[in-house]
Amino acid sequence: MVQGIKQYCLEHLENSRDVRTHKWNRDYSNVDTYKSSIKNNRDNLASILGVVDPRLTANKKSQFEFTGTVSHDSLIQDAETYKVHSIRWQVISGVTAEGLLLIPGKPKACV
Repeated sequence: MVQGIKQYCLEHLENSRDVRTHKWNRDYSNVDTYKSSIKNNRDNLASILGVVDPRLTANKKSQFEFTGTVSHDSLIQDAETYKVHSIRWQVISGVTAEGLLLIPGKPKACV
C-alpha cells in the first residue's frame, strides 16, 4: 500500500510541471505585465497558505529593534570588516521576526 501511495505521488509530482504551465498564464514581456499575469495565482496561493494580511516593510534601520539584554549585547560579532547584531522587526500586526543584521565596515582596496 505504501509503495502504491509513493508511486501515485511521484507520478503527480512528475506531471505537476505541465499542469502548472497551463494554469499559470505568465506574460514575460516586461516586469509589470508579468506581475499582473500571476497576481490571481499568487492571491490564491496566499489564501491557501493563510498569509492574507498585508506585510509591513522594514526598509529603514529605525524599524529594526536591537535585541540585546542586560547580560548580552545585541552585538554578536565586531570584526574589522563587519559587525553582526541580533535584531527584531514587525512583519504584520502582532507578528515579529528575528534575524541578524550584518553591517559592513569600510571597504578596502586590494592594491
